[in-house]
Amino acid sequence: MSFIPITSVVIGPEEEAAVLEVLRSGKLAQGPVVAELERSFAELCGVPHAVAVSNGTVALVAALEALGLGPGDEVITTPFSFAATLNAILESGATVRFADIRDDFTIDPESVRALVNERTKAIMPVHLYGLPADMPALTAIAEAAGVRIVEDAAQAHGARIGDRAVGSFGVGCFSLYATKNLQCGEGGLITTADDAVADRLRLLRNQGMRVRYQYEVPGHNWRLTDLQAAIAVPQVGRLAATTARRAANAERLTAGLAGLPGLATPTVPEGRGHVWHQYTVRIGADAPLTRDDLGKRLEQAEIGYGLYYPRLMHHYDCYVGHPRIAADATPRAESAATQVLSLPVHQHLSEGEVDRIVAAVRGPSMPDLAIIGAGIMGANHGRVARTVPDLTVTTVCDPDIDRAAALAKSIGAGYTSSVDDAIAAADAVVLATPSETHGELGERILRSGRDLLIEKPIATSVADARRLIDVAEQQDRILMVGHVERFNPVVTELLQLVDDPISLEIARVGPYPNRALADVVLDLMIHDVDLARAVTGAEIVEHRSMTRVVRSDEQDLACALLMFDNGVVANVTASRISQNKVRRITLTQRANCVVADLLRQQVEVHRIEHSEYLSEGGVRYRQSGLVEIPFLSQHGEPLMHELRHFADCVVNRRQPAVSGADGLAALEVCLGIRDSALAG
Repeated sequence: MSFIPITSVVIGPEEEAAVLEVLRSGKLAQGPVVAELERSFAELCGVPHAVAVSNGTVALVAALEALGLGPGDEVITTPFSFAATLNAILESGATVRFADIRDDFTIDPESVRALVNERTKAIMPVHLYGLPADMPALTAIAEAAGVRIVEDAAQAHGARIGDRAVGSFGVGCFSLYATKNLQCGEGGLITTADDAVADRLRLLRNQGMRVRYQYEVPGHNWRLTDLQAAIAVPQVGRLAATTARRAANAERLTAGLAGLPGLATPTVPEGRGHVWHQYTVRIGADAPLTRDDLGKRLEQAEIGYGLYYPRLMHHYDCYVGHPRIAADATPRAESAATQVLSLPVHQHLSEGEVDRIVAAVRGPSMPDLAIIGAGIMGANHGRVARTVPDLTVTTVCDPDIDRAAALAKSIGAGYTSSVDDAIAAADAVVLATPSETHGELGERILRSGRDLLIEKPIATSVADARRLIDVAEQQDRILMVGHVERFNPVVTELLQLVDDPISLEIARVGPYPNRALADVVLDLMIHDVDLARAVTGAEIVEHRSMTRVVRSDEQDLACALLMFDNGVVANVTASRISQNKVRRITLTQRANCVVADLLRQQVEVHRIEHSEYLSEGGVRYRQSGLVEIPFLSQHGEPLMHELRHFADCVVNRRQPAVSGADGLAALEVCLGIRDSALAG
């Protein structure tokens, strides 16, 4: 499988012949070939003048100097661009003001309008990714304010708004860098309809000379060579075909990626012509995978991608606090920088390669699930599975066929009383039957070649649990245990805050009358034993416990003291007879105390800043501190995150966060807690 790059630079026979002709002429510097490039590009843009310069950044710098901008002036632009946009303004001596962007990533005219003042001398829209900004609106603002427009069209060769090309609304600045739609390795072009601006640009690029050794203004060496122009000239004639090919690839990508949850494909506003320098998607907060996850998936598929741009220009350390950068609020641009990812769209892609890109982004198909067990937990899995995009429950299985039928009807699945039929109808299985059946049914499922999410506990005996782990390894199957609290958003946040734990307190109490058929240790406390292992990152080496039977044949109340091999101590309480429902984790560390409330979905970080005794005997004292409440990085029902994680493990053949070994470890401890309490 060959690598698909984000861009591809191909030098064809026309370019080779043109370069060879220049080499043989002996005239390599700026000359007739540069003049031909300027003529043909000016014609393309519908303006009388195109001035070739050494690169795209110089094009911006030269345009600002030709317009006379300097200290005290302000230029309004977008913060969501390549740093050349910002650097050029700073080089002119002007101050940079940032307007926010629209959803199409181009500068928002209304945000520009709000920034215009008596110091504003220019507006610099960026035709990002090859999509023109809203030039009619921006032109109206500029004309009303009496300011100039400098178009950063580095990525937008040939882009149009109605019947006008970009670069014709103001002073247009184009890059001819090697990866651009029109390129010569390094180079730039400036377009204008203003004769005086064009004349000054030609003076500035040639050391201020119109005639050799007659200096009219202090100038620069900004010239382009005929060697470089020879590469670009043939491409001007092919630019329409290049753009059409890129547009066809973009259309195929958009069609293939339609309907993916949380992924927004690029749109083209009416009246604007996109030239598809980049095809940039947006990965929203509701996507089933992060931008980093998508990048890793593309890397595994041997497909290049780009992040254009991962941060706003002025958020880099070298710009922070700069006296001529106004850090205007641009929330939409800040959001875009965390979400954008560009896919290959260049003209050298085959249809098969475009389809390969689509397949990689979409990822392997989600597994079809069978749910075995239509009781309370089976019904919960069925209900929540419907909320996971592309995850389908094909079959519900239960020995009570009426119960299976009722659940199946509610989620649009088939039903059966045959375990073997259910296994055959799915790629993966959720086993939500009574725990005493887990050993036998789990083994049947794994030996049938199906991946398995088994409700906790993994089994009722250590021997059964070990056998399930062995069979999963032999069959190369995913075995995940349903310790669902691992996927609680509050627990996810808590795990990020673990630093130097000393002790842990976990309480899971409440009125659970419908759960009295199982003992409280294997039913409730096992969740928290698993959480304690996850939070401490250590193994339990010793435990003390007591249980009590209150109103059932099984234990209703259990308390356990757990000692870990890293010295951490945990106190765990589980009760189903309390009239007050509590689900809380308190983590004491050397630097702070973290309280995670699983009911309120809130995490608090407590830090003592000061303490003092108020009396000589030390009876009374006062403490003061800070309480931080961090935002949760994810939201939603824990079971949804668990099912999504299981599906991802099945699709990508990853080890689950709660493996069979984790389930076994929690089971061994809980059986020890229960048995020692009964013996004591």
